[in-house]
Amino acid sequence: MLHRHITLIVIPDAKHVFKKFSVSQRLLLGGAAMAIMVLLFSGYSLVENFKLRYQISGLSSVEEENQALRVENARVEIAAQKMRERLVSLEATTTKLSVIAGIRNSFTSRQDLERGVGDIPDAENSDDFVPHGRTQLPNNESATLRGEMEELEQQSSEIEESLKDLESHYADQEDALARTPSIRPVATSIGYNSSSFGWRVDPFTRKKSFHHGIDISALPGTKVIAPADGTVTKVYSDRRGGRILELSHGDGFKTVFGHLQDYNVRRGDKVKRGDVIAYVGNSGRSTGPHLHYEVQVDGKRMNPKWFILD
Repeated sequence: MLHRHITLIVIPDAKHVFKKFSVSQRLLLGGAAMAIMVLLFSGYSLVENFKLRYQISGLSSVEEENQALRVENARVEIAAQKMRERLVSLEATTTKLSVIAGIRNSFTSRQDLERGVGDIPDAENSDDFVPHGRTQLPNNESATLRGEMEELEQQSSEIEESLKDLESHYADQEDALARTPSIRPVATSIGYNSSSFGWRVDPFTRKKSFHHGIDISALPGTKVIAPADGTVTKVYSDRRGGRILELSHGDGFKTVFGHLQDYNVRRGDKVKRGDVIAYVGNSGRSTGPHLHYEVQVDGKRMNPKWFILD
């Protein structure tokens, strides 16, 4: 039945002779089948090409997003590295100050600090991530950065706490030093030591006696300055010491000034180191204008030269 032929007649128009073709039925069916296969293959090719283009587009987008994340992570890591280096340097400086001050700080050990140090990843050449379709980007790099930033935050908190301890310590030390007698009550260029602390021959009795301070000879009216911060506790006159002024500096320190000509402060006044508190005179039992200067610690008279640093 397939050997039968089918005759096709083609009539161009009324003026031309028609044409007749005889085609085997088997050849006609084969051609039709071939045409159908070509159409199906073309359709399949179009679909696959569209799918491939869509997949490539998706992969390219994921790669771009991932690349942008790598670059951003690298920038954050560089900033974190710089911050880490600054914190390590600051910790070293603060540790030195703590050692000098005798304060035990709360820093983590150097080994703990170095544990967080690592190389900076090359974002441009990193191939740690290979995208496969539209899947969620890996967060291991972000997790690492978060961990490092948390560690840096902890270190900065510890340094801040230690700096507060140091600030408090040095504030106390500064206040204590400010209240410790440390300068000559009469400038060296103006007066000179005419009698030292210790045993001497009394200029009036000519007998051996203990001198509890130092005498600084100077012209009458020469300024007498406070050797440290303090409070005026006594302003009075005595037959032997003449006009006398006493300063309390706290922590058991007290200074006494005798044979004054006049006072520049009143009882209860607060004074700072270097303030003019009185003037050199010749009051009381004295052989000439001078300042009698004493330093007492917890009621015990000490050698004033130990407290003169200028």
